[in-house]
Amino acid sequence: MWALPQPEEGWRLPLPDAASRVSTGTVDRIEGETAVILLDGGGRLLLPLALLTEGAAEGSVLRIEIAVDAEESAARLDRIRDLRRELLERHESDD
Repeated sequence: MWALPQPEEGWRLPLPDAASRVSTGTVDRIEGETAVILLDGGGRLLLPLALLTEGAAEGSVLRIEIAVDAEESAARLDRIRDLRRELLERHESDD
């Protein structure tokens, strides 16, 4: 019998509550609709121009914050679990 593995009810990915990282980077260049940002700690970030703040251009130094949205993450995991359950139920009713 075909089955998708199901996480336990109430299962949550362990996510820090208020975790965030802040870095800085410089807009190195614009390629079409993408900004190439060189991160101060090394590496690069490709970002759609629509996400840059007004006035940002080549040479601009950006403050970049990345944070976990624990509430939204949990909601999406719940939705995925529900969709998997629906697929399994559909498959079982087809048998």
